[in-house]
Amino acid sequence: MKRIKMLWFSLLLVMLLVLPACDSGSSGPVATPLSAGQGYKIQLAASNSRLMAGATITLTAVIFEPDGAPVRDGVEVFFGSTQKGSFSDNPAKTSGGTAVVTYTAGETPGYQDRVSATCKGAIANLDIDITSF
Repeated sequence: MKRIKMLWFSLLLVMLLVLPACDSGSSGPVATPLSAGQGYKIQLAASNSRLMAGATITLTAVIFEPDGAPVRDGVEVFFGSTQKGSFSDNPAKTSGGTAVVTYTAGETPGYQDRVSATCKGAIANLDIDITSF
C-alpha cells in the first residue's frame, strides 16, 4: 500500500512540476528522471529551467528508501552547482521525503549551470540556463 501511495505522490509531483511547462516555447518547471544509488532513489525538480543571473528558483528533491517509501524526516540532502550558484540551505534536511531549497544563480549570464542533489549515494542532475534577460 505504501508503494502505491508513493507512486501516486511521485506522479502527482511530476505532473504539478512538469505539465505546466508543456506549452511550446515555455521555460517552466523541469524534473529529472528518478535516479538510484545504493538502493536509494532521488528525483530533482526546479520551478523553472531558465532564469536571469542573480535570480532565484525553488529546487525540490524527493528521496525514496530502497523499499520505495519516502526517507525519514531529517535526512541530509546535499546540493551542488557547477557555476557558482548558491543554495539557501546546504545540506537541507528532508521532511516527508522531500528537501526544498532556494537556488540563486551566479552573477554572470550566458551559461548553463548543472545543479545536483545527492542523498545516500543517489544523485540527480538538472541543467538551468542562466540568461541576461
